[in-house]
Amino acid sequence: MYVRRLPPLPALAAVRAGAGDEAMTQTQKPENTTTPSTMPRVELLPAVPNPFSETTVISFVLPEPAFVKMEVVRFNRRIAELVNGQKSAGTHSVVFNPRGNPSGVYVVRMTVTNDSGVTTTKTLNIHLVK
Repeated sequence: MYVRRLPPLPALAAVRAGAGDEAMTQTQKPENTTTPSTMPRVELLPAVPNPFSETTVISFVLPEPAFVKMEVVRFNRRIAELVNGQKSAGTHSVVFNPRGNPSGVYVVRMTVTNDSGVTTTKTLNIHLVK
């Protein structure tokens, strides 16, 4: 999970610096800030169907254009690379076909890097049943 540290609020910074009570009454909200609750989020949606026997569809949502790398791993071994490139904002879907791999739990690992260099990683367990 990505945790972004926000800079201290100006009023709190002034109090820490010893500006006194006057600074507490003059709070300023920085312009063009995004709070964590309103930040656009990268989403890795549930696979359909899951569990699956032949193929499953994995969808994801990007709030802005970004570089996406998505792979399927089992026991830290890469089974398939589903996406590796720039994607536009919006909803995207890919199909995973296990091609002769045994039944079991696989992990879909998606890493998204936006134009600002912020990286988000999401994972999803999928279950292959033969």
